[in-house]
Amino acid sequence: QEIENLQKSNNELQTKLICNHSDLEEKYDNKLKNTKMEYESKIDKIEEKYEERLDLERKKNVENVIRNQNSFMVGQDGEDWLFINLNLLFPNKDITDTSKIPCRGDFIFHDEEINMTIETKNYSKNVPKAEVDLFYDHLKDPINNDLNCALFISKKSGIANKSDFEFEIVNNKPIIYLTHIQDKLYHIPIAVKILRLALLDEKFINLNEKEKVNSLQFLSKQIKD
Repeated sequence: QEIENLQKSNNELQTKLICNHSDLEEKYDNKLKNTKMEYESKIDKIEEKYEERLDLERKKNVENVIRNQNSFMVGQDGEDWLFINLNLLFPNKDITDTSKIPCRGDFIFHDEEINMTIETKNYSKNVPKAEVDLFYDHLKDPINNDLNCALFISKKSGIANKSDFEFEIVNNKPIIYLTHIQDKLYHIPIAVKILRLALLDEKFINLNEKEKVNSLQFLSKQIKD
């Protein structure tokens, strides 16, 4: 009888233990679920704040790009565009990208007659006078003593105080200015021919003689017209 009572008590305790274990498991699961939900909610809030901050930074970046008109990339795009087209226009000529070399312009065009620097600008409005003045300074720099002529090209705008196909001499180097060249690429070979004419034998032209320089300026305008 005592054994039976002990067995009965043991069974009741086992049943109670199982129930308690089930209760504990349920409480643990609920606690784990609540904790998970709590942390997921915190993570969602953090992500939401991060997205808001990121969106704000994106807007600031876009505003900066619009405000600055992405001047570096625009200029780089203009240089890449011209480099491709120069190689198409003059497939047998030596054209070197010098845009990373201070004072050397964007490209050097070289053959047996010409060693020419080419400066290109990609402004939406007229190229400012300061850029032209800087171009003059570069032409006078000793690093460019090997150059004998120059082209100053504006892709899609005019150039301050310069007309299309304007011809002038700086530091004894003939220069031609070309504007809105994006739709008039054929003007580049014409300008190069005028520069070749200006660099003919000294018996034909002396770049210091004003009358002959004026005649080349007139010729340049006639060819443009």
